[in-house]
Amino acid sequence: MENGTNATPGPVPVVSAPVVSAPVLLNDRYQIDPQHPLPDYDSPSAKSYAVEDRRNAERQLFALVCTPGLPTHFKAMSVLRGTTISGILPLVEQGPVDWPLLGQGTMAVIYERPLGGRLAATFDGQGAGIYENELTKRLIDPLVGAVQRLSSRDTTHRAIRPDNMFFVDEERQSVVLGDCTASPPGFDQPIVFETIERGMASPGGRGEGGVAEDIYALGISIAFVALGTNPLAGLNEASLLKAKSSRAATPRSAAKSGCPCPLSNPCGGC
Repeated sequence: MENGTNATPGPVPVVSAPVVSAPVLLNDRYQIDPQHPLPDYDSPSAKSYAVEDRRNAERQLFALVCTPGLPTHFKAMSVLRGTTISGILPLVEQGPVDWPLLGQGTMAVIYERPLGGRLAATFDGQGAGIYENELTKRLIDPLVGAVQRLSSRDTTHRAIRPDNMFFVDEERQSVVLGDCTASPPGFDQPIVFETIERGMASPGGRGEGGVAEDIYALGISIAFVALGTNPLAGLNEASLLKAKSSRAATPRSAAKSGCPCPLSNPCGGC
């Protein structure tokens, strides 16, 4: 009985063996590997995994496996699939798969893998690796062009933000917009990148919008890229919406001069 040697032994912990899932084949060509996640390419509503092209093993691809039951931005998916649009990450293929890690079917979207990582990952509070005199050439012109090309095809991106912009090349010279198909339009957008009207709606009901919504999000993104940080990161959604609404209601002359007159009776520019 010394040292409790007669004590009843506790239950032996059960250690579960890791689940091994074979690659999933999409359209008889693309093997998506559930055992090889690529978190650097995750989106808020979809997890990323390595992909092998059975016809060209040298291609560097990744798949976004969407959330089951969550609608996709199918219109944009149809426009982008198999088409190269300058300024947008090439969408190679899409289709339903039986995903073993979820035990059910869902949609998978396959993209070319950007080699330089996310633009937002370079933020250091003093810039994003793009000098101010390079912003127009390297960011504004190509991304405004991408938005315009989508608009000419009667669709929108609706997921424009710095953490959804990627450097295509290892030298980090070319920037493209990332995925806009794995969730409904605007669903994954933080309030700061949404217009007041869209931001007040529930994420699933923000709607496709038009080129104005994309240009709005792009303008905010470019400002953050120039700063190398998000200066509004500490504000919650309610505070952001209140600040936006107050700013929109303030007469331009008062906003410029700091006019103390009440908004209900502005002086017209004191």
